Amino acid sequence: MTTGTGLRDQGQADVIAADAAIHRGVTEHINAAIADLIAEGLEFTAEDVRDRLPEDARPHSDNLLPAVIGSMAARRKIRRVGERRCTRPSRRAGWMRVWTGN
Repeated sequence: MTTGTGLRDQGQADVIAADAAIHRGVTEHINAAIADLIAEGLEFTAEDVRDRLPEDARPHSDNLLPAVIGSMAARRKIRRVGERRCTRPSRRAGWMRVWTGN
């Protein structure tokens, strides 16, 4: 697997599998939050998803949430509709994508 897309897909799969392997279940909470946002017909960002996670649902890796979102986008479950600046101080006003359900 030497293509950029293949490496990205493998990296996403690896970080999601690591969450399942240690039975943290955060992936399920992320998927449920995204499903709710889609069902409500809302556009959303990773911050919106993070805000809907239970207080005790903390990913084992900072890459878990983007891996789940990226995986959903690659499978055409969601699509990008824009960009917005992050408001979380640790992100230092970096750009984040705005998503909606397909």
